[in-house]
Amino acid sequence: MSLKSQLLRGDPNLEAAAVSNSAHIVPGAVGAHVAKIQRALIVLDGAALSEDGSYGPATAAAVLHYKQKRNIINRSYQTQADNIVGVMTMAALDNEMLSRIDPTVIIGRIMFSISLPAPNTIRALAQVRDTNAASSLAVRSVVRNNPYVASRAVPPVDMPASLPPTKTYSVEISVEPALTGTDDFIDVSIVNSGPLTGTATVSPTRITRSTTVVVTGGTQTEPQHAGQLQIQAKLNGKDIKATSEGFSVCAHPINVKGRFFRDINDSTAVGMIVSDTLDSDSGNPAHLDKVEWSELVEAFARSDPPFHQGSGFVNNSGYLPVIPPPGKIAGDSHAEPRPSAGPAGVADKIQLHIFKCLRCGAIDKSVPNSGFDIKHEVFQVGKQWKHRVTKKGEEIGITLPGTKTSIKTKAGSANIRSPEHDLP
Repeated sequence: MSLKSQLLRGDPNLEAAAVSNSAHIVPGAVGAHVAKIQRALIVLDGAALSEDGSYGPATAAAVLHYKQKRNIINRSYQTQADNIVGVMTMAALDNEMLSRIDPTVIIGRIMFSISLPAPNTIRALAQVRDTNAASSLAVRSVVRNNPYVASRAVPPVDMPASLPPTKTYSVEISVEPALTGTDDFIDVSIVNSGPLTGTATVSPTRITRSTTVVVTGGTQTEPQHAGQLQIQAKLNGKDIKATSEGFSVCAHPINVKGRFFRDINDSTAVGMIVSDTLDSDSGNPAHLDKVEWSELVEAFARSDPPFHQGSGFVNNSGYLPVIPPPGKIAGDSHAEPRPSAGPAGVADKIQLHIFKCLRCGAIDKSVPNSGFDIKHEVFQVGKQWKHRVTKKGEEIGITLPGTKTSIKTKAGSANIRSPEHDLP
C-alpha cells in the first residue's frame, strides 16, 4: 500500500493510480474514489466542488488548476499539465493531505468528559450519531438562562436554545491542534439567517486556536421558525468542521413591576386593581410582542371569619399577551367578597407569573422576578372595623396543578397598599 494519508489510503482505485500509468483516473470516472479526490481538492485547493463522486467538467477543471499551480507535468511526454489524476498527481495529493493539520473543532461547552478523536478526524457538534463510537458529545451552542447572563449560561430544563436581541453571549470553540504558525484558519459564521429565522452575528469571524467568540442577537425569530440559526466553523472557509445546535433570537420577560391602579370598594367586594408591566431581557419591552403570560395564585392562610372560605389554587387568567391591546392595561384584580366587620384576620395568597414564547417555543417558564405576597387584612381602628390589601415582592414557589413540577421565582417589584375600607 503506497498511499499514507487517512483520506486516500486503502482505496483500491487510488492505490492503483498511485503506482500504475494504466490505472489513471480520468474524466468520466464515477465512484467513491472520485469523491475522495474531490474532497482533497476542496481541502487543499479550496475547489468549489460537490463531493458527488462524478468526474465531470468541474472536477476536471479543478484537477487541472491543482496541477498547474504545482507544476505537475510528466516531462517525458508532456509540456503542460492535464486534467488526469495519475501517479504524480496522486503522490502530490497524498503528501499534502498527510502533512496537513486537520483540527478537531467543537463548538460549545463539553458537559461531561469525553475522549477526543484523533486530530485528523472530523467531528461536528450535534452530528455525532455513530452508535459504535466510544464517546459522544453533549454540548449546547447558545444557551440562556432567565434572567439574562452573559456567558456560560445553563438553560433551565427544556428551555430552547436562544438569546435576546441586542445582547451578547460568549461561546467556547475548541480547535485541536491549534493552527497557529500555519497558513490555515477557521472561519466562524452564523448560518441560516433570514427574515423568518432571525439574525445574529459572531466575533471574531476567524480564529486559529481554541478561544471564545461572542454571539450577538439581531432580528428576532418569527413564530414557527425556531432553532434554525447555527454557528458554523469551516477550515479555511471551505471544509465544514463543526456546526452548533440550532438557536433562536427572542426576548423573554425577566421582571414584573406592579403599581396601584384603582381601588375596589363596593357592596360586593373590596380590594384593588394593580397595573403590571414587564421588563425584557433585551432591555426593550416592545420585544415581548410575541410573549404571553399567566398568573398562578395559591391561597395558604385564610381566617374564617371574617373572610369566607374560597378556592385554593387558582390559575386566574390563562395565557394573555404581555403587550395588551390599545386602550387596555395588563393588570391584576386583588379583591375579596366583603368580609364581616370582625374579628381580626387575614386572607393571604402568593402569586407568580409564567410565560410562553411564541418565537422559540418555551412554555410554562417562570418569569424570574415575579413572586408576590398578597395579604388582605381585617383590623380595628378604635371602634371601626376596616379592610386593606397589600402586595409585596417575595421569593416564592408554587407547584403546577396536577403535576409535580415546582415553579420558583424571586421577588417581583411591588410594595403597594390599598386605601382602607370601612366595614359597617
